[in-house]
Amino acid sequence: MLFTNINFFKFIILYILKNNIILCIINMYTYVDVLLKVKPTFNTTITINSKEIQGECKTACSSFSYDNVKLEGYCKQIFNYLSELYKLSPKEKTEGCHFLNYWMNINLEKKIVSHNLLDFLSKILENTHEKGDFDEDLCKNQIKEIDINVLKNVNDLIKLYESLYASKLTEDESTRVNCTHLGKCYELYKTKVELCRGYSNEIFCNELENFIMDYNRSMRYKVPCADIPNRLPYIRDISSDTNTLITFFLTLLVPSVLFMIYKVDKFYNI
Repeated sequence: MLFTNINFFKFIILYILKNNIILCIINMYTYVDVLLKVKPTFNTTITINSKEIQGECKTACSSFSYDNVKLEGYCKQIFNYLSELYKLSPKEKTEGCHFLNYWMNINLEKKIVSHNLLDFLSKILENTHEKGDFDEDLCKNQIKEIDINVLKNVNDLIKLYESLYASKLTEDESTRVNCTHLGKCYELYKTKVELCRGYSNEIFCNELENFIMDYNRSMRYKVPCADIPNRLPYIRDISSDTNTLITFFLTLLVPSVLFMIYKVDKFYNI
């Protein structure tokens, strides 16, 4: 009986862990638009010179085995960002914290030996929150390790959108500039779409489908670039399914419309 209960608890724990991992993956993919929105603000704030925080960052990084000078630089960047983030609305803070999680996973995950990202942020908050006037727990709930494959896919989605948006921002410039951005976008799209056709990563591939729809809407009336289509094929041939659906509805709709025309015509000819 005891053995059965232990197995049951193991099953429950594994189930919870598995679903938490899935939930974290879903969150990362669905936050791609947030990451795109927050990135310019983040890049602006981290460039501020923060000499006044040097001592606090030195203390915060002293217990980590990686190059402390480099970690102190990251500490200053995070301090600058949090000093601005805490002034924003709760929704903007949450979004900003998700970006910080993404940024820390990309820049710091391999650099903090024998410690995790939350430990590093906790040390920074502990030593700098008073000087920055922000809460000591700011962003702690959003800092989690992101699976390396998920991180790569999220990064590639961001690159796809950035290349597409860059081509739209340079509409008044030369066609060559636009086509350079679109060329990068198209080459990366081909790589990722082949991955989706070769294996089933439903969450990522659904987000890639969303990008394809955005691309096709954006490029519908644009002057095409050489060897770059204005319409990207869908991963699972959604267009053919859509055509079938449209045909079905038209089959139902046309008789009704014809009947209404007949009734109106009959009424006015009385």
